[in-house]
Amino acid sequence: MLENKKILLLLELINGNGSVQRLIRDGLDYIEIGNLIEYSINEFWIDNSKEKLTLTTCGLEKFQELKTQLKRTDKNSWIEPQKSDFILKIKKNDVFLPNQSELHFD
Repeated sequence: MLENKKILLLLELINGNGSVQRLIRDGLDYIEIGNLIEYSINEFWIDNSKEKLTLTTCGLEKFQELKTQLKRTDKNSWIEPQKSDFILKIKKNDVFLPNQSELHFD
């Protein structure tokens, strides 16, 4: 059986209409993602009709089961830091002036 964390992540992405980029960041390649989707379809967790992947009722049950079983308690894993917003460490007496063209508040 495939790793439960990977299955949970896939079911979470399909449930929330997410992107496979999250799976790729977690170290999976496209072949592994395809195998994971095929396995989930064969287990009747995912419905591949209407040109869209959706969770079946069995898939929703499995999603909830894995979600409670693998509940994340480490607060650092809840939110991924956005590395593009990090600045270089500066000395205590230096002043940081950001580039005005790079400032944006979404």
